[in-house]
Amino acid sequence: MLDDDLVAVLDVLKFRLWPNAAHRYNAELAINELDRLAGRCGIVATALSIDQTVTRYRNAGNSDPTINRKLSFFRKLIKGAFDAGYIPESPRVDRLPEITKAPTLLSNDQINRALAALEASDRESHQLITFLADTGSTMQEALALRWSDITHRHVTFWSSTGYGRTIPLTQRASKALTFRSSLPQGPFSAVRLKGLRAAWRRSQIDAGIGSPISPSGLRYCCEARLVQQGVDTKTIHRWMGYRTPRTSSRFPTSDDLRGVQIVLENADVEEP
Repeated sequence: MLDDDLVAVLDVLKFRLWPNAAHRYNAELAINELDRLAGRCGIVATALSIDQTVTRYRNAGNSDPTINRKLSFFRKLIKGAFDAGYIPESPRVDRLPEITKAPTLLSNDQINRALAALEASDRESHQLITFLADTGSTMQEALALRWSDITHRHVTFWSSTGYGRTIPLTQRASKALTFRSSLPQGPFSAVRLKGLRAAWRRSQIDAGIGSPISPSGLRYCCEARLVQQGVDTKTIHRWMGYRTPRTSSRFPTSDDLRGVQIVLENADVEEP
């Protein structure tokens, strides 16, 4: 009889399935919690009774998106266990439907007030937050920047598949890149995310913002500024790096997006 003990199989396969240490740590937390909630009944039985376990997750205060993230580790373990011969079948565990909520947005005035508070307390975090606000880049894109990606007030972001998009920089985004010019790898290579998030949250509270947003939420704020200033959808998609059927075959040059940079320099968005 095949041994389908959930934690035992995890111990055998975790380094193969999650070579990244941080991902492996999160997988162990999620799967040990799942095993406890399911009654330690094995991989197949846990999968077949997943509806009851989902109810226990919800009773413990987990939202459906959080449950989906936790179960994603279990789905990967199921496939790995089946491929390795630990279980005779690969039971299906479906994702829960998620209701997409409109993101919380800050106005241009709110962002500027929070940035002023942040600059007074943490100048290094201030530079990255400023850059995110004026480029709409993802946190991953900003942290991955290298000096070779920055030329003459333009920056190129590279996707994991090797595609790049080049956009012009606002004056304050360009200035943010020069704050730690002595760093060998890139402008934000020394940023500590935990400290950054805490500092940004405090600065928003100090600025009188009742519903603080995460640094990643600045991407939506940037997009909202462009929408409210009447920039067309296709141009917004190109600036933000969205790959749609109309734009996936062509990434923008900086000349195409000069108008967007001007909008971001001058826009003053109304309260959302």
